[in-house]
Amino acid sequence: MAGYTGEIILETAEAGGMMQMAADQDELVTSVKAHRLLGWRPRHASFTDNPEQHYRAWKAGQSSTTD
Repeated sequence: MAGYTGEIILETAEAGGMMQMAADQDELVTSVKAHRLLGWRPRHASFTDNPEQHYRAWKAGQSSTTD
């Protein structure tokens, strides 16, 4: 890489610096493709759909990892 000095220079996105590179990497990830192609459906819509059940599952997993 000719001219590479090992320094990271933060320039504005308009100038095409590191901020532009970071902005280009920003993506929105969804499960729409899995729904459409595979017919996949999550067992739980979110963590808040049944927090007691999720807590019990987490707690059970904690005791099995300390054995």
